[in-house]
Parts: sequence; C-alpha cells; structure tokens
Amino acid sequence: MWFLANSVAVTVLGLFALRALDLGAAGYGLVLAAAGAGGFAGALVAPAVGRRLGEGDAMILGRLLCTLAWILALLTPGDHGAALALVVLGAAQALYGFAMGLEDPNEMGYWQALTPRELLGRVNASRRTVNRSVAVVGALLGGLLAAGLGYRGALALAALVFLGAALVTAASPVRGARVGDAPA
Repeated sequence: MWFLANSVAVTVLGLFALRALDLGAAGYGLVLAAAGAGGFAGALVAPAVGRRLGEGDAMILGRLLCTLAWILALLTPGDHGAALALVVLGAAQALYGFAMGLEDPNEMGYWQALTPRELLGRVNASRRTVNRSVAVVGALLGGLLAAGLGYRGALALAALVFLGAALVTAASPVRGARVGDAPA
C-alpha cells in the first residue's frame, strides 16, 4: 500500500509543483532538496526513536508522518505566490523525507532481525520485486489520477492510501514490536 501511494504521490508532485504552482525547475529542485535534508535528519534520529518506541511503533509513526506530509503538500496554496507555495511544499517534503528517514532504518532492521539468515536474500529480493512492481503501477495510476481528478485530487487519494498503510501497520503484530523481541 505504501509503495502504491508513494509512487502516485511522487509522480503527481512534479506535475503539481511545475504546472499548478509554477515553481519552475529551481523551485522544484529546492522542494526535492528539502526532502533529502528531511531524510537525513530522520535517519539521524531513527535509532534513538527505535530504541525508545520500539521499531514497530517507529515504523507506524513514520507512516503517520508521511501521511501528514502529503496532506500538507495537498494544502499548499497556489494563489498566494510562488514563494509561499515553495515554503509550504518544501516543508511538506522535508516532513516526508524525515518520515522516510525515520521509518526505513527501523523497518529494515526489524525485517532483517525477524528473517532467518538463510532466507534473507530471498525475502529481501521478493519484497523489493513486489514493491518496485507496485511502484510502476502507481506511477501510471498517478498520471491517470492527475488527469482525471486533478493534482490535488490525486494527492488527496494518495494521502488516504498512505493513511491506510499506517492503519494496517498499526493493526498488525508490528505494533509494539522490537528487534530484541524477534526470534533468533
């Protein structure tokens, strides 16, 4: 679910920033750079958050923050000038990057601790294949949704799917999970 929402949102982001908000190439580059800076900050705090909350709850928090980031992106004003749009969309992407930087190390650490060593290669290859395949479908879907629902409509739908991914994770055994609890 997360990869589907992500590929829809990231596909629509470029169109939204360049066409609807008219940020131009440099503005769009700054928005993407904000995501990178947020990702770096999230990765810096990921181990501490994982230790404090547990890796499972850190993953859920990251997914909820990701949802919030795309809601903020969706709410970026387009009629108050490019500067305000750049600040709001940049903040949304910084939060998105932070959420991914927080979630990814905790998720991968937990998966790798949970998976028996002799199956790590197969499990990771299978997960990556499914995720990347869904991403291709989501990118196509993102373009179709942007054409049919408009940029904001497509982003709203992506945010709902992000929320669904967070809720599915929160309702799963991942909630409260810690690497130390994984079977050896």
